[in-house]
Amino acid sequence: MSVNENARAPKPDIWDAAQELKNMFGADLVYDEPYDALRRWTGTHWHDTLTELSKITLMAIKAIRSVGVHISGKSTSKDTIYYAKMIMQRDFTQREHCVNFRNGTLSIERQMNADGKVSWTLGELSAHNKEDNLTYCLPYEYEPEGKHQAIDAFIEGVVPDPLARACFRAHVGLSILRDTSLHNALILFGPKRSGKSVLMALARLVAGFNAKEARDWCPAGVFDNSLEGKRIRFMRRSELVTCIDELPTNAMSDGNEEIFKQLSAHGGAGARGIGRDEERETSWLAKIFMTTNDAPKTKDVSGAIFARIIPVSVPVHRPENQRDLNLLNKLEGEVPAFAISCIREALATLNRGFYQMSVSQKNILDEWSLAGNGLKRFIRDYCVIEAGARVPQSDLYASYCRILIESGAKPLSSENLGRELLDMDLKVTRNKGRATSTVQNRSLNGTYFQGIRLKTSNDVEAEGFDEDLSNDFSPAILSDEEITIEVDKLISAQRFEKAKKLVMRMTDKTNRDQTLNLMRECGYLEDEFNGRYGQQRIFEFTAAA
Repeated sequence: MSVNENARAPKPDIWDAAQELKNMFGADLVYDEPYDALRRWTGTHWHDTLTELSKITLMAIKAIRSVGVHISGKSTSKDTIYYAKMIMQRDFTQREHCVNFRNGTLSIERQMNADGKVSWTLGELSAHNKEDNLTYCLPYEYEPEGKHQAIDAFIEGVVPDPLARACFRAHVGLSILRDTSLHNALILFGPKRSGKSVLMALARLVAGFNAKEARDWCPAGVFDNSLEGKRIRFMRRSELVTCIDELPTNAMSDGNEEIFKQLSAHGGAGARGIGRDEERETSWLAKIFMTTNDAPKTKDVSGAIFARIIPVSVPVHRPENQRDLNLLNKLEGEVPAFAISCIREALATLNRGFYQMSVSQKNILDEWSLAGNGLKRFIRDYCVIEAGARVPQSDLYASYCRILIESGAKPLSSENLGRELLDMDLKVTRNKGRATSTVQNRSLNGTYFQGIRLKTSNDVEAEGFDEDLSNDFSPAILSDEEITIEVDKLISAQRFEKAKKLVMRMTDKTNRDQTLNLMRECGYLEDEFNGRYGQQRIFEFTAAA
């Protein structure tokens, strides 16, 4: 008998068991290496099996027993799964521009008009497909004709600003579209028991969470660069919606500004699981919702943080005995229909290129940006940004110090004032020499700012009285045609002062001058300023404007 005839066949080992696991279940069980996730095809999407460890272990045991490997303990199945991951990898480049519903995948179609402008619209519903590589599925069906009167009534009752309501719907819709082109976070602010948390829970219901998960709030430490912050981001990185309840006022300060900007822009921020190395794939997918009772505080000199924030005022406090503890359950049945309205609002926002905020919302952002920033408030109240204007740095600094000391605040040093002023993107420059040729200012060694000056008494008089913008729900950004329509409505309502201010926002100088002349000829401006400036003064002011 030859040696080869006496040789025994190789004894099956863990590697054979791993290959058998792939052969038995590999059609519907694959490995997503960037997320270190075993994913199982459910018929609608590739589901992360992190919560199905027992089911995966049973699959491994079947493969182990099939090849005849002895199970000596837990390590046998763990090692089998470990080696199987190496040969079960799949590239999860997900299909873009779609929403995955329980009854099919809705396409979002891209259209281009003759001018080359791109727009997005609702497409057709198609059957689920493995090759789409979608790793989520909304747990409700596509209902394009559904109604949601109860949800509308609730939102209208807690958010009085129609444009703020539209911003909320758009932010929810953009989250389930998995949009990463608009870099914004939404803040719901108002007193306690005003409905802020219910709005956030509603957003999570639309994003596919069940009623219990809807109030699973994300800790504010998600903006922190500590190890705990990295762990929070690791756990939340694949959510469609991340909600932070009762945001601390300093959550976006103390060095956390950069993390907030990275997450709101869907960039990469360090993420790390327990017992794991730093993740390589750290892109943040979720749209961020936050609630707060007070204005967030941050040293946002450049304005980059507040440029990302969409404020939504929820101003009505409700007594404790008027709470409806079952409100969320009552709204849950209308979520499928509400989701479609949110998607439509999101597409309108994408086609526009920005969130259409109201004057009231813009005013809120202005006030927040000034809170705790004495220099910004000083520039708004005591300076004029004007091309060609000049002011010696010493004069500006002296006025700034006087105002801040009178208000009990500590002023910056002259050098820091200059540095922050130049960082504010106001098109202000600093030059050496004298600002004006006067006897008092002959020094050639001084410095002056160009593009800014201190207000004079004429500036203060021309501005008139401050208008309360908190209830101005008109759009903050309008085309000249839209402004003309709004001005006609204001004139019909005899609100001439507001009409004039709206006219001043026209971008076309010819249209602006023609409209002001027409208002002057009709006597509207005379009525508006009667008793304040006098007839001659208003004609001079209007002509100058």
